Formats: sequence, structure tokens, C-alpha cells
Amino acid sequence: MRSPDFSALATHMRTASQMLAQLEATSGKRPKQEVAAIRSKIIASMQSLEEQSFDLDDGQGPTFDLIMAKSAATSAAEGIDLDDDLDPASNVAAGEARMENDAMTGGVQRKGDRDDPSAAVFGEAWIVKKERIRKSSPYGWMKNWDLVSVIIKTGADLRQEAFACQLIQVCDKIWTDAGTGVWVKLMRILVTGESSGLIETITNGVSLHSLKRSLTLTSIESGVNPRRRFATLKDHWVKTFGKPDSEPYRAAVDAFKRSLAAYSMISYILQLKDRHNGNLLIDNEGHIIHIDFGFMLSNSPGSVGFEAAPFKLTYEYVDVLGGVGSPDYDDYKKLCKQAFQALRRSADNIVDLVSMMGRESSMPCFSSGVAQATNALRQRFQLHLSADEAENFVETDLITKSLGSYYTRLYDTFQYRTQGIY
Repeated sequence: MRSPDFSALATHMRTASQMLAQLEATSGKRPKQEVAAIRSKIIASMQSLEEQSFDLDDGQGPTFDLIMAKSAATSAAEGIDLDDDLDPASNVAAGEARMENDAMTGGVQRKGDRDDPSAAVFGEAWIVKKERIRKSSPYGWMKNWDLVSVIIKTGADLRQEAFACQLIQVCDKIWTDAGTGVWVKLMRILVTGESSGLIETITNGVSLHSLKRSLTLTSIESGVNPRRRFATLKDHWVKTFGKPDSEPYRAAVDAFKRSLAAYSMISYILQLKDRHNGNLLIDNEGHIIHIDFGFMLSNSPGSVGFEAAPFKLTYEYVDVLGGVGSPDYDDYKKLCKQAFQALRRSADNIVDLVSMMGRESSMPCFSSGVAQATNALRQRFQLHLSADEAENFVETDLITKSLGSYYTRLYDTFQYRTQGIY
């Protein structure tokens, strides 16, 4: 049996991310068609690797982490760090601008960094801020007094964002009625014009980008991270919720598990794209929350299907759950199956809603045509499968193919190189 050259594949992947970053930086100097053609060729080369048979015993293609693990021994023997060309501190300026939601909620609290430079916790809790403002408000004494945090957007068409939130609300009702136990955050968006509107802030939520950036840079500055490794989601979990055997930690893992299952199925069904760590939030209870739905159903960043995995499921996420085969990971798979089955039973309603909204619509998600978008949506429900076959589909075709996908890892690397997103 031929042994795959994992070291060469890892090099190929790094080279691809560098080429995409360079292309992005020089795109303004090239014709759009030329840029699109070059980008397509780079993506096609990566897709050809996915389609090749790597002669693995489990019949699955290698994940990025497996590639790195297999090639680590060779690199270590040669004194080479596989991440040498991806310095966490090399793109600080690009990543300095916080996500809009982070700016509204206080983002990452940096007070106390002198005492504990590796500390990265949430800022002022929304309920505390709300009470503080109420006390200073001349109308705070009124029983119906309330405070709502919103982001005012101009120069952006928010109709697709509002449409996505409506679809997520429909999914949530289906899951609640079915008693699945999964969790999603319901967002409110008010479209006030063709290119303006109000977006409700996710209070007590901070982007993964901000969390990882703060943890990474402060650990480097304090000297506790001499190898300059990127901080992980589990690092944040330990810092924020305590020891893995503590009650707060376990409760946060449970919240993460239930929300991850929900957004995994939503990402697959609605084909949510551009899932970089600036568009993923973690709240103070441990839930993961997806925001920014500019790419869904049929359109994708750069009009290239770079994010080929069914949804984003990194080994970082699984590490928080306790690893592959852990009770929480098994629970996550069960929740995904239950959520998918519930959506299948209401597939006609969801497809009809999308079809109705697509009529004479200029929303980018229907750029391929309403018929094509709705037909592809219906196919994703796999209605020709039995209940048992559908559960097997979720495990083998969705979860297994998403777990540790090197397309996901490569997209995150690309976002770091071009946008400074951790």
C-alpha cells in the first residue's frame, strides 16, 4: 500500500494559503477575470487533493491535523516548526480592529493584564452595564424602562441578514416543538432602507478572533508562550470557566455542545459561508453563536466554493467537548441527528419559505437563480433516505467530512494572512 506524502501535502497547503493571500493583496492591480481564474486554479488544486485516494485504512481523506501530525516527526528531526511561517504576532495591526459586535459589548477586558498578562475575560456584563445606565437615566424609575444595544449600519443591504435570521428562527421553533434540546441565538434586525438598518447586538458575546488574539498576544508578551503558539478555545475555557472538572466548566461545555449542534445543521442546510473566527462568537455561558449571513444558499466569498466542508467543526471545538469518542462528543452527534431529523420533517415548509422570498429577489443568496437555490436546498434534506439512513448520513457524510477538514483550516489561515483574523 502506497504511503501518502503528508509532509509534501502540508507544504502544498501552506503554499496555497500564501498564494491566495498574495493574490488578495494584488487583486486591485489585476483584471477581475484574471484574479477569478487564478483563484479558481488554486482552489481546484486543493480540491484535487480531496478527491485523490490517499489509501487510508478508514477510507477517509486526511484532515489538516492528521497531515500535520504525520509530517511532524520529519519536521522535528530536521528542526523545523511547521508553523514557523505563521507568526501569531506578525499580523497584529491587521487584526487590531475589533469586530463590530465586540466593540458594542466591551470585547475582551484587558484590565489586570499587568498582574496576569495571559488573562483574557469578558468585559462588563450586559446586565451590569444595563443597571448602571438605568441608575443614571432620568427615566430609570419607570417600570417599562429598557435598554437595547444595536449596531447602526449604513451602506449595506440588510435584507439577506434579516432573511437568514427569519430562517434561523423557523429552525429554532421546529427544534423547540420537537424537544431536541439544541440552542440558537435569535437575533433581531430592522431594515430601515435599501442600504441601512439596525442590528441587535449579541450582548455578553465576544468573537473567537478577539478571544484568541488577546490570549495569544498576552501569553507571548508575558513569556509563557516562547514557541509563539496560537491560543486555543480550550485555553479560553479554562481561563473563563475554571478547571475541567468544575461545575461552571461542565455547564459551559453543555451550552457549547447544544449550540454547536444547532449551528452545524443550520450551516449545512443554509450553506452558511465565510465562517471565519470574526463571525463566530462565544457568550459568557459558553454558547457558540454565528453572525454575518452575507454568504448563504448559493453565493460564497469570491464566488469560489473554498469552504468545502459541510460545516465548520475543528479539532479545537472537539477538544472542548473532551475529544473524539468522549461522552459530550457522542452527545453532540446525537443532537445533530435529532436536529436534522426534525428539520427533515418540516422540509417542505422551509423550502416553500425560501422559494417565496426568492421571487424577483435581488438578494445575493439567489444569484444562481431561485429554482437552483431551492432545488439544492431540498436535496440537502435527503428526503429519499429512511430515518436510519438519514442518521447515518449525518454521521458519515456531514460530521466525519467536517471534522478537522483541511479546507476549514486553510480558510482560517487565509483569513489570518489577509485580514489578521485569529
